[in-house]
Amino acid sequence: MTVDLDLEERREEIDTKPRRLSELELLMYLLRLQYVCRSTQCKICRTRKGLHVYIKTNRYDFEKVVGLRLWLGDDPIRVDIDILRIRRGVTMYIETLFQAKVAHGKVSKEVCVDAKQFFRNLVKHL
Repeated sequence: MTVDLDLEERREEIDTKPRRLSELELLMYLLRLQYVCRSTQCKICRTRKGLHVYIKTNRYDFEKVVGLRLWLGDDPIRVDIDILRIRRGVTMYIETLFQAKVAHGKVSKEVCVDAKQFFRNLVKHL
């Protein structure tokens, strides 16, 4: 299961302006991630604007995963696209995250650590 969490803004629908993510919202998403990652294997990757989270699941239930992704702060447009893909039977490309992107002529790559290490580092920086 994957989560794409923007740390700065949130766009609820296509063709709408993004809104700033409040500090309380961000804190809630991080606490929820920490709660989920306590009991399963997770990898958290820093990206240019946020985090990519990879969560190991024993059984994959798309409907439950959709709810969990939204609860953890995943990009709602990305979730909507995955729902459309499932409805159309295009399951190969659901939950796709890119490990590197080119923006403004620069390449940015994920920098990943185990979730436990991520949260230890986060607490050190508070």
